[in-house]
Amino acid sequence: MKYRIVLNGVVQGVGCRSLVRGVAKKMNVGGCVRNMENGSVEVYVEAAADKFVENLVAEIKRTTENTMVDIMNVKIYNEDQNEFYSSKPPKDYSEFRIEHSF
Repeated sequence: MKYRIVLNGVVQGVGCRSLVRGVAKKMNVGGCVRNMENGSVEVYVEAAADKFVENLVAEIKRTTENTMVDIMNVKIYNEDQNEFYSSKPPKDYSEFRIEHSF
C-alpha cells in the first residue's frame, strides 16, 4: 500500500528532508520527500503495512531529536483516502529521493 505522510512544525530549512531520506534508505523503503508551499514536509512511501509506516514515523521523530527539526504534527493517509491525492504522488517507488520543492 502507498502512504502520504505530512509533517508539520519546524520542518523546512532545517535539514528535515535529508533526515527523512536517511531513515527511508536505512529502512529500505521507496518513495520521495518534498517541501510544500504551506510550510509542511510531505513524504510518500510504499509499505506492506500500517505498522511499518508507524515505525518509520517513530524513527524519523527519533532521528530528529537534538536537531533543529521540530515535528509538531504528523498526518498519515493511505492510497484509499482522498487526502492521499491532495498533492501529486510519485509514479516511481523503486528508490527514495528528495524532490524539488513546490
